[in-house]
Amino acid sequence: MGDIIKALKDTPIPTILVLAGLFFILLTFVTKLGGMIEVQPNQKRWTFFVGLLLLTTGLVLNFSTDFPQRAPPDVSKLTRPLIVPLSNGTSITLEKLQGYLQSKDFENANKETEVLLFQISNFPGTKKRFDRGDSQQLDCQGLKPIDMLWKKSSKNRFGLSIQKDILLDVQTWDKFAEKVGWKHNGKLLEDRSQLIYDLSAPIGHLPGVMFWISDDSNFYGGISCTF
Repeated sequence: MGDIIKALKDTPIPTILVLAGLFFILLTFVTKLGGMIEVQPNQKRWTFFVGLLLLTTGLVLNFSTDFPQRAPPDVSKLTRPLIVPLSNGTSITLEKLQGYLQSKDFENANKETEVLLFQISNFPGTKKRFDRGDSQQLDCQGLKPIDMLWKKSSKNRFGLSIQKDILLDVQTWDKFAEKVGWKHNGKLLEDRSQLIYDLSAPIGHLPGVMFWISDDSNFYGGISCTF
């Protein structure tokens, strides 16, 4: 709105509105104007209000001061969601994940994601990888920003919520693995080195934290977070 008022202020429009307002107000007090315009008594009331509205608008535009511009958002705050508090009172740091994703180093981002998922879970320290149904142990307060960073860096191609939506769409783990590119020649990938770590990968291909499991629809189906 401020930009519109500022643009109008620098045009003849405010002056025209003032003159038009004075003209309509003048019609309120005369019956004929210049022998050409005749105002009926029942028309004088609305000519006064129209004139007052035009006059007020013109004066406001003429004498308005420049509206202060809203300060741009602090980009550093928007792009550095580094410390994320968890529901158990602890927190995780997303700085490494964010750095990897911003530089499109998806391989290290994938490794860091697995580290973070263990940090936001209630697993014992001896556990080395995720298994069926483990998603129920994940803290949504930590999961959502991890997912957000993946989606932002990949233009919504990668992320846990993307993978969950695909699984819900195709219904079976086998079809899911095919769709996200976790199967090659009909067989599941056997090692992280076989994953595709760039944007040419199928939608939902990354993060690859469960690709070796033959049937783990429970993992994604168990994610109760509302992304």
